[in-house]
Amino acid sequence: MRWSVEDGPDGRLLHWTWNEHDGPPVALPTREGFGSQLLKRVLTLQVGAKVDIAFDPDGLRVAVAIPLPGPRV
Repeated sequence: MRWSVEDGPDGRLLHWTWNEHDGPPVALPTREGFGSQLLKRVLTLQVGAKVDIAFDPDGLRVAVAIPLPGPRV
């Protein structure tokens, strides 16, 4: 997992990325599971995050950008 805090045009953002690799080949799921719903819907609605989930052939990648409250430092 990687994370960083960056200043954006609308304020600070927490970026985190989760990469899975070196496992079995990944296939696009046939339905959205609980984990995907949690990431996409709850983070988006509760904290205004942008969530990108990619089922790359070499592993799952989840990238999230969460706006942080408060003034820039």
